[in-house]
Amino acid sequence: MTARTCDPAALPTLKRRRTRRAALLALDDFGETDLHLEVPLGSLELDVRELLELRVGSLLQLDRLTGDFLDVTVNGTLIARGEVRMHGEKFAVRLTEILGTATPDASGEEPRDEKRTTPD
Repeated sequence: MTARTCDPAALPTLKRRRTRRAALLALDDFGETDLHLEVPLGSLELDVRELLELRVGSLLQLDRLTGDFLDVTVNGTLIARGEVRMHGEKFAVRLTEILGTATPDASGEEPRDEKRTTPD
């Protein structure tokens, strides 16, 4: 048996197109899947001595400034940024930017990596 070769330029380019409706129906199968959403307030590095000196009432100065936007991640992937708000007695995050939308538009075109911001 001999192997045949084929000129790749002669092959048609196949593009997978999915309508928005088909994409939403496919997502419906995952509607009950749990995801881990995380919004870290900040971080800091301590050496062992500083860690051992921590007491109730110790103040930890984080690397973020008041008013900095916070990263919103889902399963470790950055999806948005937002700002801290209070909602009753709980912290909340108002989304100010959504990153890399992956929803095709009505024409079925593949999305561009874009940023959407919320109006002020």
